Amino acid sequence: MFPTKNNFILCILLFVSLPLQADISVVVNTANSNTLDKVTLRKLFLGKIEHFPDGSPAMPLVHPEEEGIAQVFNLILLNKNKIQYKSYWARIIFTGQGHPPETAYNDKEIINYIKNNPPAISYINSASLTKEVKEVIRFKETLYQDYINNNGNN
Repeated sequence: MFPTKNNFILCILLFVSLPLQADISVVVNTANSNTLDKVTLRKLFLGKIEHFPDGSPAMPLVHPEEEGIAQVFNLILLNKNKIQYKSYWARIIFTGQGHPPETAYNDKEIINYIKNNPPAISYINSASLTKEVKEVIRFKETLYQDYINNNGNN
């Protein structure tokens, strides 16, 4: 028996939404001993500060803004939807106040970059977490749903 068109569409939608329903881990090099809270992380990923609390340089690395993990991270931590995030960095670049974080295209690339670059900081799907990097904070999957429930789907 073949699935109906509606069942097929539902399956596709469920498959596409799966990456949005996973925990997100913010990760750093294993040698990084800094304690990071959400306020500091927000400032780092928005380019408002360029150093960890101990004074060492920080190099944020992000997923492409079109990816689900980036959109969820930006909503939960930065309180910016895709359009707001793009607009924020366009303004920062135009006014010469900074530049957006470098981009990596998957969790494996991020992990490899962080393990070889002590100043690096990024986020990955928690299921991808390895001993090669250190988790500093985890955003639970329920935060995304809580955000949507409280703020609407921007």
